[in-house]
Amino acid sequence: MVQDTFIFNGFRVIDRRPNYQRVLSMDTLYEETYRKIKIESLKSVSDSTIVLKSRKSDFRTYQQYDGHSIKASLGLDTGVLYVGEILETDTIWLDTMVFTVLPLKRLMSYTNLDSICSQKISSDYELFGGLGQGWCNYIVPCKITKFKVDVSGSVNETFEMHGNTYSQDLIDCFKRVKTGDEIYFYDILGKSSKSPKPIAFNHKKMVVKDCSL
Repeated sequence: MVQDTFIFNGFRVIDRRPNYQRVLSMDTLYEETYRKIKIESLKSVSDSTIVLKSRKSDFRTYQQYDGHSIKASLGLDTGVLYVGEILETDTIWLDTMVFTVLPLKRLMSYTNLDSICSQKISSDYELFGGLGQGWCNYIVPCKITKFKVDVSGSVNETFEMHGNTYSQDLIDCFKRVKTGDEIYFYDILGKSSKSPKPIAFNHKKMVVKDCSL
C-alpha cells in the first residue's frame, strides 16, 4: 500500500493506493473507476463534517466510515471537486481539487490479437466491446453499433455492419479466407448507458493463420 499526504486550504488529503496503482499521482484518476481518499479538516474541531460536490456530473462520490470514494464520469478529461466543511448548520467551501482523468482501454473481441486462426474467425458471428484495463479487468459494458471490415488477399471484399452481429455475407467471406489473408476492422463505434456520446474503438488488423496442425 502506498500512502501520501497533501495539504490544501483548510484540509489535508491522505491518499492510499495499492502498489499496482503507485504510478498514478493523487490528482490522476481512471474514468469510471472508484478511488478512495481520506479528507480531514485542518481545524481541531471534532464536530465538523467534510462534504464534496462537483460541477454537473463530473464525479460520483460517497462517504465511507474511513474516507470518501470518488469516480470520474465516462469521457471526462478533467474534473473539479469542491471540498467544504460543515460547522453546525453552515457549509464553508474551502478549496478545489482538480483531477486529470485517464481513459480506460477500448476493448473489442480482437484487441489483443495480431493474428487469428482461420477456424476461429470462420466461427465468429458478432463483435464484442467493453471498457477496462484489460479483459481480466473489465469495467464498463459497451455494445458495438457500427463497424467496417476489409478482407484482403485471396479474398478482397469490404463490408459495413450496422449493429454488432455479422451479416451472412461477412460470415460466408470469413469461411473462405486462407492463411496469410488480412482482416481489418475499422470505424468501430459503440454505445454505453454511461455515456450520451458514441464511443470510438481503435482499428485492428489481423493476419489469418492455420491452427489445424
